[in-house]
Amino acid sequence: MVCRTKLKKTTTAQIAILASVLVSASSSHADSFSQCLKAETAIEKIERCSTVLSHSRQRNQLERAYLRRGNAYVEMSRFADAVNDFTALIHLNPRVAGYYDNRQNALKSIGLLGKALDDANMTVRLASSYAFSYRSRANVFDAMGRYDAAIADFTTALSIDPRDVGLLIDRGKILARAGRNREAIDDFTHALDVDGGAKDAFRERGLAYKKLGAFDAALADLTWFIRVEPADQEVSQAFEELRAAKVAPRREEPKDQHSSEANREDRQNGQWSESKKTELPGGDVTISAQDATVINKRIGDLGAQIEILTKVVREQSELKKDANVEVRVSVEETITALNNRIKQLKSEFDVKDEEFSRYLTSVRPNDRDFYLTARRASESYPKIPYYIPGTKEIGEFWIEPTVTDKGELSFGFKFVDTEASVEKVRGKIDMSRPEIEDVQKALLKLHEWSDKAHSENVRSYEKRVICFPEKECPPDGERIDGKSSTEIRFIVYEDGATAGRIQRNKGLFVEGYNVSIDSALMLQAYLNHVIKAANKEYTSGRRSKKELDDMFK
Repeated sequence: MVCRTKLKKTTTAQIAILASVLVSASSSHADSFSQCLKAETAIEKIERCSTVLSHSRQRNQLERAYLRRGNAYVEMSRFADAVNDFTALIHLNPRVAGYYDNRQNALKSIGLLGKALDDANMTVRLASSYAFSYRSRANVFDAMGRYDAAIADFTTALSIDPRDVGLLIDRGKILARAGRNREAIDDFTHALDVDGGAKDAFRERGLAYKKLGAFDAALADLTWFIRVEPADQEVSQAFEELRAAKVAPRREEPKDQHSSEANREDRQNGQWSESKKTELPGGDVTISAQDATVINKRIGDLGAQIEILTKVVREQSELKKDANVEVRVSVEETITALNNRIKQLKSEFDVKDEEFSRYLTSVRPNDRDFYLTARRASESYPKIPYYIPGTKEIGEFWIEPTVTDKGELSFGFKFVDTEASVEKVRGKIDMSRPEIEDVQKALLKLHEWSDKAHSENVRSYEKRVICFPEKECPPDGERIDGKSSTEIRFIVYEDGATAGRIQRNKGLFVEGYNVSIDSALMLQAYLNHVIKAANKEYTSGRRSKKELDDMFK
């Protein structure tokens, strides 16, 4: 009896001590994990996260610690160590695409391109609806010299996120490396249409222009870039070579027949700038008509876009006055986006205008002003992209107001395939004035619903906003054979991302064109402007002789 009592007391004391030790250890592990997460420098991350990895058995802590330490190893260029950590991470959780993506980057950095490609393929399989997975694999293909495959992956990424400036610039770089400089310039120009301050687009486009021999266009871009990045040695060298080439005597044409034919084609396409250049007093230099035209055209585009967007801002401000609270918020977002775009365009315009003013050119002085005023407003508006989900196809919207043979105002809502070599318009929806006004309002509604979806954490949802003509519309989500209609739809993806869809119902067949919410706002502003301009012109064209006489009494 006495022995049992003594044993019981001893056991209780031991348990109390053991519990105290466990609590202390748990507290220590929690503190180590907290320090791992708080670490800022790469060395601190490696040191503190290693402590967690040595003692913790909690899966979530191990995942975070391996990830932070692996990224720290990459930061310090210790890529082999990073591969080991990312491998351990994949063993812990093999269903996270980002872990394979991290490992492929480390493998690529130490030259193990085959293994890097395996991980990149797995990243695409696990995250096929995300642009980053195709971007990563494209970079592996690029490192392997497989430029066509890299370009294809960047094109797929752009079909998912068509306004990603980085994707446009990266694809342009590979196009340039593949010798497809004209296509590269198109990508860099498109990037600048989206973000007029994208300095890398100026850099790469300037270098691409230089390769094509468009020296003055190259100088204009590189001059802008050097102002913000004066320490870039490659650009500085290219800039000096261009300055020297501007005053160099004309080269003799190649004697080889095949080379001559190739160069003749380049000159016919306006890509050579070898007309004679003369140094003038004060150091100014004349430029060729070809190069002047390139700069002139860009200045014209910029000036026309600034002019039209400024007008659209005024129209949106008027629209806001009579709008309800929900619509007013969407319109304010549109105005902010438009003003930011105008600021970017003005920045590039000022640089190009200053560069142009330094030269004497064979182009008539009034050509540029004529070009600015001759551009139609609908052509000048910054291009708004769409993408076709599940494909690599992207394009741009184009709204063409017309008057039918019956004298009614109509709007051709066209879907332009910018990649097509022959037929650019891949689809068209004819809309009456009330229908296109409803579409404009529906695009505003997309923004309102998107905000609501984000605030309520909605996932995997889709709903019709409008459908017309009403008598041809099937129930939402259904199809009716022999009936054709047009819908604006709201979509929430599994990850919570939102988008709009312009859908054409053709009986049992459906085709759609998706737009981001930002693009939807810009598109509604475009529609609002086109509607106003078309109404004004339509009203003017219908005035009778008596009405005109009364106007000019």
